[in-house]
Amino acid sequence: MYSTVFIIKDSPEKGWMKVIAPYNKSFIENLKLDIDYIFRKWDQDNKMWIISEVVYDELLVILKKYFYNIKVKMMAPDDIFSYLFDLIPIEYHSKIYKSLATALHPDHGGSNEVMKILNNEFYKRTIK
Repeated sequence: MYSTVFIIKDSPEKGWMKVIAPYNKSFIENLKLDIDYIFRKWDQDNKMWIISEVVYDELLVILKKYFYNIKVKMMAPDDIFSYLFDLIPIEYHSKIYKSLATALHPDHGGSNEVMKILNNEFYKRTIK
């Protein structure tokens, strides 16, 4: 079982959610089998699924089979790291950024979009 998957429900495309998850072949096969193609699309550039909110309950059932930590965010993607850095004392920002950047980097299966958001938030706080 894999660790964390994020569902971002405040997508620019109303009625759709972004699902950011580590690569898992069985999860993908199950997703394609249980959720009709009209309710899902793959965003190749950002390496994430875009899923219709119509199938939210079905999506959660599938995710719970493969991930033990499901985070549902009702905020814009840009707000996730802003919220995180606000919670953490400033002296830990560099360490946290390096850890997140390593884990979320596209070379390690992460999303280009998430990496850009993380970089922007970190640099916004360090360059003043």
